Amino acid sequence: MDTHLGKDSHLLGTLPTRVKYSPSARAYLSDLLQSSPLPDILKDAGGRLMAYVYWPTRVLPSLNTANGSWRQQRVERRDACVRLGLALLRYVDLASLRVGIPTRDGFRPLTLSYLGYKAGLCPGPTRVSRKVERAWRDLRNAGVVVSSQVRRFIDGEWHTFVALKALRVEFFEALGFSKQRVKRERNTASRRLEKQARKWCQSGTDPRSLSDIARFMLILKGRAFGSSASRHGSVGCAPSPQSPPTGPPQTWSNWNEETRRAYTLKCADLMIQDPTLSPDTVHRTALTWLQSR
Repeated sequence: MDTHLGKDSHLLGTLPTRVKYSPSARAYLSDLLQSSPLPDILKDAGGRLMAYVYWPTRVLPSLNTANGSWRQQRVERRDACVRLGLALLRYVDLASLRVGIPTRDGFRPLTLSYLGYKAGLCPGPTRVSRKVERAWRDLRNAGVVVSSQVRRFIDGEWHTFVALKALRVEFFEALGFSKQRVKRERNTASRRLEKQARKWCQSGTDPRSLSDIARFMLILKGRAFGSSASRHGSVGCAPSPQSPPTGPPQTWSNWNEETRRAYTLKCADLMIQDPTLSPDTVHRTALTWLQSR
């Protein structure tokens, strides 16, 4: 049987009559992706991922052997992996491939319990079941997703926050998407996100603070203070907006808080006015403005 992965692959597969389990992934494919206003590449990826339920060794062989066994995964386990994968596709930020929701206050990653709840694998949005933990472990071992735990040292203690999760670009390539299409779709998503971020910054009436600018830079994935190669970035790679990319470091260390604040706000204003400016241009223009005050 031809298993070419097209957008309607989920409509072609069938299971042997001896299988008593009925997969629920098709219903979640419609609820999470097909009926949502998402980019076409995410909807197509969901349809192609559905084919894994029926042809695991041909669609994603690394996921089929993620549990350490060369035997074919049980259909219940394949169904759980696909349903969790559909939830990840539903909430992925295509520009950075991080799983979460970009907001005016910054990027908010989603918990595994919430994703499992949306996929029908958890009884509630705050409780993680063994089934979703096993499906997440399989996806991670197969190289479909990556995660990075966020920790901060506050008041002498380490505090743990929601882990940042992201899909790997190789996942889309394994589903049959060309590198050119993935890159084109991500560039389109980046421009759409930058436009939304500018609206958020310009709609505010209160004076912008350093934390507001930091959140704005995080939404833009550190574009103002990072290289063009890391514009899309990986999990948690956005540089801090309090470190100028060039110039003598001792100058920045000798600045007082007012000068640092003025420099950061000026860089943010330049990025809002023209997001196409390079990091060096933004830095030099802000320094020239500081010297002419």
